[in-house]
Amino acid sequence: PSLVAISALKRFYQQYKNSIFQKAGCNDITSNYELEMGWMYVKPASRGKGFGQELLAVAMNQLNGGSCYTTVRSDNHVMRHMLNRHGFNKAGTEYLSNKGNHKIILYIKPN
Repeated sequence: PSLVAISALKRFYQQYKNSIFQKAGCNDITSNYELEMGWMYVKPASRGKGFGQELLAVAMNQLNGGSCYTTVRSDNHVMRHMLNRHGFNKAGTEYLSNKGNHKIILYIKPN
């Protein structure tokens, strides 16, 4: 057996979280979201087998009805679809990533 997928619920620095919500134009709701769903990655050879859906389901179960946020590249249509299926909604406006020439979308899952 080997690791094929990973994800985490994390509590990031307040300054980082504030910058994410500010870039998306959602400063007014920052305090509603303490946890970030992040680091979700499935190895290419293991994609399409439901690992991403399972990771999201486990993460949402760990929230116990609480809220969280995440960011995703605008061109990652599979992840965006999975987030929508698990109760996440697009929030604010897309913004340019600091790490390249791609746009980022903020998604929130209210409690």
